[in-house]
Amino acid sequence: MFWWVLAACGGGEPTDDGSASLTDTGPFSGTLALSFQISAELIEVLDPPETAAGTFYGSIYRNDEVNSFGPIEGATALGDLEIVLDLGSSGGPVGPVLVTDELPVDIVVILGFLDTDANHTDYSPDSGDPVTLPGQNKFQVEADAETPATVLFSLLNP
Repeated sequence: MFWWVLAACGGGEPTDDGSASLTDTGPFSGTLALSFQISAELIEVLDPPETAAGTFYGSIYRNDEVNSFGPIEGATALGDLEIVLDLGSSGGPVGPVLVTDELPVDIVVILGFLDTDANHTDYSPDSGDPVTLPGQNKFQVEADAETPATVLFSLLNP
């Protein structure tokens, strides 16, 4: 009976002596198929030299390592992204343009910016670059699945 309870909870499989092995046996990772979109309001206010095209620089974080302002102190990125995008005059959505590497089954947040004028310094946005906001770019990574995720730019860096 003891083994049945552990196995039913995903706790393990029986060994030769009838005890339970507590090794993980289920899928604990998945991927995100990333598409990108810029809000219609931002398309209207981009300065003439700025366009909805450029290189996206960003990172993926666990939700519990991000607050309303971005990653908390000591947060570790699960992955970094550098993707050339052209969202066109409509702002997208465009994609999926990339499938991430394996990520843990968890809620993740994608934070970053679209360098529309190819002049970033130290992977930081300058004035007028579209940026992502933490509350709008949270995605649930599903076990053993490729989950669609649309990253939204909804603010211009001041």
